[in-house]
Amino acid sequence: MVDLLVVMFWIWTAVSILIFVRRLVTSRTLRADQAPHERQPLTSSDRDDRIAAFEAKLATQEPPDDTPAADPHERRSLQAAPDASGDPQAETLAQALAGITMPADLSPLVADDIDPRRLLCLTTTASPEVVAEALAAELERLGFVLSLPDERSIAAARRDATVLVQIMGSADAIRAVLGDRLATVPDDAVVATFQLR
Repeated sequence: MVDLLVVMFWIWTAVSILIFVRRLVTSRTLRADQAPHERQPLTSSDRDDRIAAFEAKLATQEPPDDTPAADPHERRSLQAAPDASGDPQAETLAQALAGITMPADLSPLVADDIDPRRLLCLTTTASPEVVAEALAAELERLGFVLSLPDERSIAAARRDATVLVQIMGSADAIRAVLGDRLATVPDDAVVATFQLR
């Protein structure tokens, strides 16, 4: 019985070595200079190229059909076009808000549909009043001229973009306005919606 176990051990060892050598010869994955599956770190230019490609893809997408528009011609008029002064208009919210630092721990709220002209941000660390005041200061820093239709809305205008911001502080109101897809919004959340016009 012991002799049989010794023979099986040596057969198993020989087969394992043969498999290892075959994989080494055919794939050459053990050589550091020829590792095909090793991921190279991105350079800053590669990263910038990927970001630009993603933003271009977002810019070419049509806004989702659930975006309110009184008539189909209004939606086309929202697309970027030079204004009367000939300055190009921002095509995406990212272009309009380039350089913004989100105050009050606001972070993007991801939904299933992507609209490059709309953004939802959420925070649980500040009141609606604090969020509205901090956003107004940040938009002014970016060169926007503000008008305040009410205490929880901001209309920010600049020669290349107009951004409407609405701040909602009640979870029930948030769900009523934004629908059931955001049913997981915490009860103490404050949501800010940004819309590029």
